[in-house]
Amino acid sequence: MRLLWSLVALFPLHQYLIYGDEIWQWDLLLLTGILTLILGLRVVAGIRYRFERLLMRLNTRKVLNLNPEQQAALLADLEKDAQTWARVGGLMAMLAIFVSFAVVLLEQFSWQQLAQGLAQTLGAYVVGTLLGRMVSYGQLARQLKRKAIAVEIQPLHVDEAAGLKPVGDFFFHQALIAMIPAIFLALWWFLFPIWPRDYSHWEQPYIALLSIAILVEVLAFLLPIWLFHHLMQQQKQQCLQDADKLSNDIAELQMRLEADKADKIEMLQKQYWAIENMRTWPVDIKTTQRFRWHNILLIIPLVGDIAKRNFDWPQMLTLFNQWLA
Repeated sequence: MRLLWSLVALFPLHQYLIYGDEIWQWDLLLLTGILTLILGLRVVAGIRYRFERLLMRLNTRKVLNLNPEQQAALLADLEKDAQTWARVGGLMAMLAIFVSFAVVLLEQFSWQQLAQGLAQTLGAYVVGTLLGRMVSYGQLARQLKRKAIAVEIQPLHVDEAAGLKPVGDFFFHQALIAMIPAIFLALWWFLFPIWPRDYSHWEQPYIALLSIAILVEVLAFLLPIWLFHHLMQQQKQQCLQDADKLSNDIAELQMRLEADKADKIEMLQKQYWAIENMRTWPVDIKTTQRFRWHNILLIIPLVGDIAKRNFDWPQMLTLFNQWLA
C-alpha cells in the first residue's frame, strides 16, 4: 500500500517533467487506476473476517446448528477452498491484464507502456487473489450442501428473511467491492471519446475487462443469492405442509372456541401466515433495489458497444431524416 501511495505522490512530478503544465495530457488514466486499486484494497480488507463472522451469526441464529468443533472444521475447509480459488483468480487476472496490454502494444508500442504492462500484470495477481476469494465465498450454499450441513430457515424471524439476512448483507458487500473496478472501467469507457488525451486504443480492451468485472460481480453476489433462494424455496415447500396442519388445528379450535383457546389460535395463525408469506430471498427489498440501480450504468457500455458494431447509425439517421421530410 505504501508503494502505491508513493506512486501517487511522485505522479505529478513525473508527468510535469514530460508534459509540463498541460494537465489534460497527463496520464490520468494511470493515476485514477492506482487510486481505484488503493480504494479497492482498503474496502476488501477484512473480507475473511466478515465471512467468518457471517458463519458465526448464522450459527447463533440456529440457521446452522454446529458445535464449536464442527464450526472450526467448517471454517478450515472453507479457507482451504478460498485459497485455491484465490490462486486461480490471481492467475486469471494476470492473464486478462497481460492480454489487454498486448492488444494495446500491438497497436501503439512504447517502452513506457510495456513497463506499465509488466507492473500492472504483477499487480493484477494481488487483485485477482482477492476476487477469487470472493468467488469462493459465493459458493457457500453449495459447499454447505456438499458437506451435508443443514440450513434451517426461521419463518418467524424478525429480520423478515427467515434468519438469513446476514447472508444477503455479506454478499451485497461483496458486490460493492466487485463494483469498484467495474465502475472505473465503465466511466473511462464513456470518457475515452471526449478526453483530450488519446485513449482510443484502450476502448476495446476496457469493454472486455468490463465484461469480466461484471461476471465477477455475478459470481460474488447474484449466484450465491440465487443458490440460497433455491435452498429457501425447497424448505418453504416443506414448511407449507406444517402450515396446512396448522390451518386444520386453527379450524378445529375455532369451532370449539373458548376464552382460554383464543391466545393459542392467535399464536397458530401467526405461525401459519409467517410460513405462507415467508420471503425466499436472503435480502430485503431495499438491498435488491440498490443493487439493481447500481448496475444499470455498468451494462450501458456493453449495450453501446454491441449497438455500435451491429448497426449502421449514420445510414439509419439518414433514413430517419428522409422519413421526416
